[in-house]
Amino acid sequence: MAELVKIEGRNLPKKKAPKPSQPSDLLQALRESAGVVAGTASKRAAATAPAAGPRVPARRK
Repeated sequence: MAELVKIEGRNLPKKKAPKPSQPSDLLQALRESAGVVAGTASKRAAATAPAAGPRVPARRK
């Protein structure tokens, strides 16, 4: 249907954005209010420890 309207040279009507629904759980509401996209976790760079030397066994008493 949209192709026929385009062929005639008319513009398509803009679709309205759906209203955001109220989240059912508190954590989801907090994520949305903080601006975090649902379903994605923030990825932080993994901390890398410096290379350790050879391991020395513990002394015996």
